[in-house]
Amino acid sequence: MMTTPELMILNGSSIGLGTIAALSLIYLLILFSVGVFGRRINSKHPLAPWVFSFALSIYCTSWAFYGVTAQAAVNGWWMPPTYIGSFLLFWFGFKLVARIALACRRYRITSVADFIATRFGHSRVLAVITTLILLMSVIPYIALQLQAVSTSINTLVSSTPNDSWYTDTGLYVSLWMAVFALLFVSRSAKAHQPNPGLMTAIAFESLVKLLALLAIAAFVFWGMYDGVGQIFQLSANSPAVQQLQQKALPAHTFWLHVLLGFAATLCLPRQFHVTFVENQHLGHLRSARWIFPLYLLLMGMFTLPLALAGVMLLGADANIDLVILQLPLAAQRTDMALLAYLGGFSAATSMVVVATVVLGIMITNELLAPLLYRTAAPQSGQTRHIKVATLRRIAMLTVMALGYVYYRWIGTATGLAQLGLMAFALVAQLAPALILGLLSRNINRQGAIAGLCGGAAAWAYIILLPELSRAGLIGSSWLVQGPFGISQLSPQQLFGFNADVISIGTLVSLSLNCLLVLLVSRFSVTRVGEWLESGRFLRTQLSSPANRPLNLSVQDCYLLVKRFAGEKEARRFLQRNLKEPHELQQQAPANLLQAAERSLAAVVGGASMRLIMDASGRHAALPLESVARFVDEASQVFQFNQALLRSTIDNISQGISVVDADLRLIAWNQRYIDMFSYPAGLVEVGKPVADVIRYNLQRGLIDSEDIEAEIQKRLSYLKQGSAYKFQRRQQDGSVLEMQGNPLPGGGFVTTYSDVSAFINTQQQLELRVAERTQALQQLNEQLQQAQQKIEASTQAKTRFFAAASHDLMQPFNASALFASLLRDKQTTPELKQLSQNLISSLNSAEELLGAILELTKLDSGVISAQPQSVSLCALLDDIARDAAVLAEEKGLTLRYVPSKLAVTTDRKLLKRVIQNLLANAIRYTATGKVVLGVKRRGANLQICVLDTGIGIAAQDQQRIFEEFQQGEQQDQRGLGLGLAIASRITTILGHALTLWSVPGKGSCFSVTLPLAAPVELTTSVAAKPDTLASFTGKAILLLDNEPQLRSAVAELLRSWQIEVIAVGQPSEALQALQQGFKPDALLFDYHLDNNATGVEVAEQLAAHFGVNVPVVIHSADHNEAIREHALNAGYYFLLKPLKPAALKKLFQRLLR
Repeated sequence: MMTTPELMILNGSSIGLGTIAALSLIYLLILFSVGVFGRRINSKHPLAPWVFSFALSIYCTSWAFYGVTAQAAVNGWWMPPTYIGSFLLFWFGFKLVARIALACRRYRITSVADFIATRFGHSRVLAVITTLILLMSVIPYIALQLQAVSTSINTLVSSTPNDSWYTDTGLYVSLWMAVFALLFVSRSAKAHQPNPGLMTAIAFESLVKLLALLAIAAFVFWGMYDGVGQIFQLSANSPAVQQLQQKALPAHTFWLHVLLGFAATLCLPRQFHVTFVENQHLGHLRSARWIFPLYLLLMGMFTLPLALAGVMLLGADANIDLVILQLPLAAQRTDMALLAYLGGFSAATSMVVVATVVLGIMITNELLAPLLYRTAAPQSGQTRHIKVATLRRIAMLTVMALGYVYYRWIGTATGLAQLGLMAFALVAQLAPALILGLLSRNINRQGAIAGLCGGAAAWAYIILLPELSRAGLIGSSWLVQGPFGISQLSPQQLFGFNADVISIGTLVSLSLNCLLVLLVSRFSVTRVGEWLESGRFLRTQLSSPANRPLNLSVQDCYLLVKRFAGEKEARRFLQRNLKEPHELQQQAPANLLQAAERSLAAVVGGASMRLIMDASGRHAALPLESVARFVDEASQVFQFNQALLRSTIDNISQGISVVDADLRLIAWNQRYIDMFSYPAGLVEVGKPVADVIRYNLQRGLIDSEDIEAEIQKRLSYLKQGSAYKFQRRQQDGSVLEMQGNPLPGGGFVTTYSDVSAFINTQQQLELRVAERTQALQQLNEQLQQAQQKIEASTQAKTRFFAAASHDLMQPFNASALFASLLRDKQTTPELKQLSQNLISSLNSAEELLGAILELTKLDSGVISAQPQSVSLCALLDDIARDAAVLAEEKGLTLRYVPSKLAVTTDRKLLKRVIQNLLANAIRYTATGKVVLGVKRRGANLQICVLDTGIGIAAQDQQRIFEEFQQGEQQDQRGLGLGLAIASRITTILGHALTLWSVPGKGSCFSVTLPLAAPVELTTSVAAKPDTLASFTGKAILLLDNEPQLRSAVAELLRSWQIEVIAVGQPSEALQALQQGFKPDALLFDYHLDNNATGVEVAEQLAAHFGVNVPVVIHSADHNEAIREHALNAGYYFLLKPLKPAALKKLFQRLLR
């Protein structure tokens, strides 16, 4: 026998694979559109700090969406410890984050591998080792995302993983993500500058996964339970929770995971990229310092109650990694399940895209490009080098392929939390070299390499090899016995530690890493270049010339400039800086030393210049020729970069001009000359910018009456150093946009862009927008007119159906009453049978007309639901009592299972549905029984009607809900409208109507409704039955404007020995009272002539004539407002057609 959780999961909903694929595609298209929009968000945009802060939440991958629930359920952790590590970093280690951000901005760092390599003297070996370690760490993490998404898809579609790789869901998920990464990122992201489009897309995904998780939490806490408190109260006594938490890890594991979170937040390649490389403004970090931890708090604070709810509902043996997805499915809420899938898919997509891009950059820059571009060119002279963009795409695809291979053949059986912690433990190996390298200059390249290699080796031995053994790729005997039979070296019990593999691996690998970094750095020699580079990272300066003057002669300065800048430049250097003759052996003056420094820095860079000047001035042990050879290579690279930059500037579409602090032109490109048509010789190095402005004023490019005043105004503006941006229309009609920004050391750089085409297009767009706005206004007016017509039509329908319900049903009511009287007054059996047949025919015609009117009302939208809390006991008891009479007449057994629960629905409409289902079941059941009962389904409830009738064939189960469709048993009399009406009403109510049937055995119709809070029922004392057979001496005043119905009701009352005065107008009723008639009760129709109502007439008679007798209002209009009007006035209410038995029973109670 299956347990309740198993039944819930078995009866849970499943979703088609096409629906999931369409939802994923739509989401990715939306994400791509957000990325395109985000390209406009620069560092000064108001949303920029928020975008940056939410983009940091890429830290929360699908592991955070699914896997942390497993951690919480097993260990009882309120907050994931990896999140607490991030809190500690941003709250207490923010100075470390700021120092890294400053260094990344200063050195244009492109990745964490580039950062570590630059800190230790641009070490290529260190960059390669770091890249390989990050590649090994990211591959399990990508496998984690693939496993999470593919498992969630299999869960949604109720599918099991396939053994064939080509039918594996993970394969197509990886292909999908790879294509998206290539299309979205590799065409737009650049390694050396921020990409606001990518950041905006990541921030949007962060919001999606946060809102999805909060929505699921709210649904579970208050939709399936009565709050978080109830979950903890129930979990305290839950056997499933207690069984699962027997596997809890020791307390020290929590703090090891906190350490991993701290290191991963700093060193994860995607996190480093978003935090430091994509940072447009350092001030955004201050906003992120509180936004990012708050985001993590919201993501993590609900994991424990969600996990406990999942374990209690799904059982201890369920896949607790996916409780967020399985809980909505168990509750048959496919919408919430799709929302959970979308949150996990969003988290996985952002991580995979950024991780593959960042690794693609590192692999290309540190591995592939040096390997390919350092090979000798072919002898034919033709290049065989591959473009960097192509290399990056190849690297990205390779990373994705390796992630899929790991997922498929190694990590499929590994839990999501285990995969995430494996990756974190390896990434944490970068932390000692990175953090210690920022704290001390004594940490060198050799120490960093030793620490990284030692820590990675320990990680591989303790954590990775057991995974490979579990996957069957290597033998498993050594896991228990240890290498060479030494059990103390077994990875699972290293040195006798009795802990989990992640804890042992993290503790041992990080300890070995730190030890090697410190010891090797202590006993190895630090290179000069590395020492200088470390000083810049640590914000320390070498001794300045002011504190220790350089001992250089004029000849030394001349030879240094000649050695690195050339003889021509050296001669010009002497001519410009020696105003008076000097002997070559004399000590160089201060201005000559400064000029030499500037000349050398322009060629070899500031760091190399300082090294050369110090070595020459101190005559240090470091030979000058050795330094010269070292700098020669840097000089060649610098000159190549300078030529490349000059060629690039000359070929861009914008004009550029640069002035120095003395407001003299020092640089420009050819486009600048062409834009303003400057003559040859006007623009040259050292030219005062005032002369250029004067030339433009004289030829009329700038409108001004006082040329000199205009020049002084512009020069004053440049001296202030304020950025500016404006547009100016030229004499030829073109529009130039000029944007100027101050330089750090003084001066100004200005760019000139021809925006004529943009301005023309903007004007055309504004014109089109105005035209579209006008057309939209006209369309809105037409829509308003159409809406008014629709509302008028709806009101007309409402009036028609009210009239139809009243006027069409009145003749049937009268005929039925006359036929009933005729049957009662006949004595011969033949005439009684004929009367009974007439009554049956009238009842069938009345039922058909009523059903057609009700169906028409449903289709026209006249009927609307009024939801409220309804007690099932109060509703179903009456229905079951009436149905039992019908079942007994047919020889059937009606079994009714009562329920004390309450639901949210419209009482009247639901009653109509259940009555139709019961009538249909009794009609098509020849022998056996009919069952009416209730089943609970999580936060919902099912009302079921089962029968042992003829059943419905599968091909007829959709047709049976159409109008005038009946079952195959043709001897049953029915209209074929009952199920059609039930289907229409459940659609209006928003309840699901389902059918399960087996031909020859029976059918089961069920209606699914949401549960509501219990409704307090007022118990009423049942009236004792009155056996009064006649009403002799009783008088009733009957008021009805329909003559036939008035006559029929009067005759019926007279047959009960009641004195009746029947009138058609209120004035006639008033006349009867004035003539002395004293009624014992009033029987009034609701709708009278001249828009009068029976309620108003009864109130007038009571107020002015003291007629205080029971009043019965009857009407053929089923509008609930009419019933409420009568009951609120204190009167009784009956629906037409009047049933003699019901009317007689009411009068027996009122006329006692």
